[in-house]
Amino acid sequence: MKTLCKVLFKTGLLLAILLFVGEAAAENLIVPASGTTVTSSVLEAGKEYQIRAEGTYIYSWANLPADAEWHLRYGATNWEEDYWDSGSGIYHYSELDLLVNNTEYDWLGTTDGTNFAPHTYSPLHTYMIDSFVGTGQAISFRIQDIDASDNSGYLNVSITPEPATLFLLTLGGLLLRRKKCL
Repeated sequence: MKTLCKVLFKTGLLLAILLFVGEAAAENLIVPASGTTVTSSVLEAGKEYQIRAEGTYIYSWANLPADAEWHLRYGATNWEEDYWDSGSGIYHYSELDLLVNNTEYDWLGTTDGTNFAPHTYSPLHTYMIDSFVGTGQAISFRIQDIDASDNSGYLNVSITPEPATLFLLTLGGLLLRRKKCL
């Protein structure tokens, strides 16, 4: 039985590696809080990608923190998803967000690093777009702020082809299976 388990494990591991080798690894980008647009490499048309954004940056003269989807407003104690402009009395839904191709996305947030959901503040400051389909074009990222002159810092963005996620799940399953065989 142990020999059969070892053969199955090695075959499965080889298959998982072959699955991954044909795929590009994650592309990592740094998006500055200055409002500068950062562009990815070309994403294959029709292929699904997972996009993750991590970290915080500083906005405003008051040195307030923000991440890809949420921010802490001056005088507030809780992070907010939409920006309230007290001067105009207007909510700015994409203000201080990380835009993709100059479009606001509803980034999925996580509280535990594993489960992601819409309209969820992440104390880990980790967000993702679960299934972004490539169009044969590069994509751009930019932090939206009407006045970015007092911003500092950056957000980390990674773009991962979906089969790479499948590879990691397969590898994890193989390792669990191997543990049972021993």
